[in-house]
Amino acid sequence: MNSGHCQEALREYEYVKKLDPGNKDVYYLIGSTYQRMNQLEQALEAYRQCTSGQYASVAQGAVKILEKKVGKVNAR
Repeated sequence: MNSGHCQEALREYEYVKKLDPGNKDVYYLIGSTYQRMNQLEQALEAYRQCTSGQYASVAQGAVKILEKKVGKVNAR
């Protein structure tokens, strides 16, 4: 994802999710990728699923920020 290959990164993260469905960290990575692509609703959905693991607190912070952004976008 950091090299700008977001679609490829999403495919890899989805594959990881299938191999290890209990891995909540992958949802943070999916959310980050969607956010980088400016697909905020998809990012928000993914971040909400990151409920445990190393990235859980960061994901919850991202949820709060994106809920405000998505709300403003939807209000237009």
